[in-house]
Amino acid sequence: MRNKLKGLKEAFFAETLLVVLPPCVIGFLAAGSFSVFSIFLLLLVVAFWDLGINVINHYSDWHLDEVNDKRSHMHKYVLKEELLILYFIFLVGSLLITYFLLILFGISYSMYIKVKDKFVINYIWIALMYGFLSFLMGFFAVRHATGSLVDYLSVIAFITLLYFSICIVKDYSDMEGDAAENRKSIPLILGIKKTLQLQYGLITFAYIILLLFIALGYLSILLLSTLFFYATIIIILSEINKTKDKKYMRKISFYTKVNTLALDILIIIILLFVAKII
Repeated sequence: MRNKLKGLKEAFFAETLLVVLPPCVIGFLAAGSFSVFSIFLLLLVVAFWDLGINVINHYSDWHLDEVNDKRSHMHKYVLKEELLILYFIFLVGSLLITYFLLILFGISYSMYIKVKDKFVINYIWIALMYGFLSFLMGFFAVRHATGSLVDYLSVIAFITLLYFSICIVKDYSDMEGDAAENRKSIPLILGIKKTLQLQYGLITFAYIILLLFIALGYLSILLLSTLFFYATIIIILSEINKTKDKKYMRKISFYTKVNTLALDILIIIILLFVAKII
């Protein structure tokens, strides 16, 4: 039973919750609402669709994960067909509180269209789901928004671009399996060194956007405090160049998510105590 539970934990535990939930809260607070019940309901919906997306992705990647030696307990103690049952549980849970569009995003990413196999487009898809759409879900969950969505376009652009650059990290540890499956990930096409340079450039560009709007007076000067996380993410990513250990690369991927979570939490704190970041 314990091994079965460990397998199920690997099946539906999603590190992506660390990055997908905060933008919802940011969007929610940006719209001018501070309802605890509403934010709880929103987070529940987002968590359900994100867990469902991960489960159906594990189902689709069953063979690839075996090659990459990932989720060993799940493969040993959970049947592949059981992942479909889990997915439909999360699917029904999400449908009960709606958001069909994001469910469609999840299915098209892992199955049928298989966006995750499309070069570059897969990263854009993830960035849109976890950055742009998550923010919008939070913002439009407020029935009578007091904030203007247009005012937050710079913040949305910052978060989405940052997520696009961060999501590339997950593919460093999977290069062997991706090559065997003929998947066109950015690290496989460009190589590790050039991919890291691309990530550094994208992250720097995201922060340039932020700094520009702060300098122009459109965003609060308090957001300068987020520069700390620019330094930490560059330091974390630099570790990729120092290792070929797949397990350590996965840890680095996890650290990037924690770093992004901390950044989002800082923005949430500013929104809570200053009420506005614009």
